[in-house]
Amino acid sequence: MKILIDTNVLVSGLIAKGACFEILSDLVYAHTPLVTPYIHAECQDVFLHKFHLSGKTIKEILSVVDRYFVKGKSSVNVLNVCRDLKDNQVLVDALINEADVILSGDKDLLSMGQYEGIAIVAPKDYWKL
Repeated sequence: MKILIDTNVLVSGLIAKGACFEILSDLVYAHTPLVTPYIHAECQDVFLHKFHLSGKTIKEILSVVDRYFVKGKSSVNVLNVCRDLKDNQVLVDALINEADVILSGDKDLLSMGQYEGIAIVAPKDYWKL
């Protein structure tokens, strides 16, 4: 399965050894983990502004993503499905990259359950895939 990893899951999995770390580790071997330039940039922003990491440290952390994840495309088309514009970008990126699943902890996305046939799944439900 091609699984688009939302920023919150990716950051959690890269920053701490917990459930999201275990999921990311499994994804690399069991599925096709997908990250888009939009999500990659959003992760950089979170690491810089929320965790106050240096540019060098951020580059080292994201090198793991660059090495093991499929790099998708980010769409220039705009959707107006969610109240949060960032969530709309995740949905349209999942569409153009033909993802099977969006793995996210975002409550707005999770409340949708699916979009255009793409399942939206919380990390706690990953192991049911």
